[in-house]
Parts: sequence; structure tokens; C-alpha cells
Amino acid sequence: MGRDVRRHFDNKRKKGEAECRNKKRYKDKALAERSIQRWQKHSAREKKPCRAYECPFCHGWHLSSKGLYD
Repeated sequence: MGRDVRRHFDNKRKKGEAECRNKKRYKDKALAERSIQRWQKHSAREKKPCRAYECPFCHGWHLSSKGLYD
């Protein structure tokens, strides 16, 4: 693998790790999905979480307001 390709993936990993630190982590998918249900029911915000995903950096679960194919 060339140096430029390696640098690209290293930068992408570092960015992902930094973003992960700023998000709430749930220990499993069930807790994350319960949180989504609470958001949907009680939040007045237009943009609400609609799915949970497993983080490749911390291996916890985070919420996303983007649909699977957005």
C-alpha cells in the first residue's frame, strides 16, 4: 500500500475517533433503540435520531438522524 493511501486511511480513522468522542455511547443496541423511541416521542426538534449503529472505534452504539441510505 502506498504512503498516500496509508495517510488517507490514517486521517479518516483519526477523524472517526474524534467524532466518536463527542457522541453519547450506549452499551448495547437495545438501550440505543429505547433512547430513539424517547426522542421520537418527547422531542420537539425537527431532526431526531432514527437509527442506532455500532461504532467501529469504541464498539459501543451511537444514534444517527440520517437514514440508512441518506
